Amino acid sequence: MIAKLLDMTVTIYGLTLYNVAELNPVAVSAMDLLGILWGLLFLSIITTGVVILTTEFAAVRYSTPSLPALYIRLLGYSPLTVISLGAAVHNVALLNSL
Repeated sequence: MIAKLLDMTVTIYGLTLYNVAELNPVAVSAMDLLGILWGLLFLSIITTGVVILTTEFAAVRYSTPSLPALYIRLLGYSPLTVISLGAAVHNVALLNSL
């Protein structure tokens, strides 16, 4: 979840200091309703919570000797981590190009 925090931090930095535009319409709606910080924090908590609940449920419910809970957790947490890290790297590259 460190990657999600990094993505959120870089996004807030870019939106407030560089006045760049957010392209995600869900994030734009949340930020319009709650403000930049609280809108992104709200979305981060929701997405992280859904991933945690889904992954932990699956790890408890579907783990077997041939599919250990560790593998289920790796499969469950990896997509959010990779996407958040990719978004943070993309945002840093964007800000460096300005």
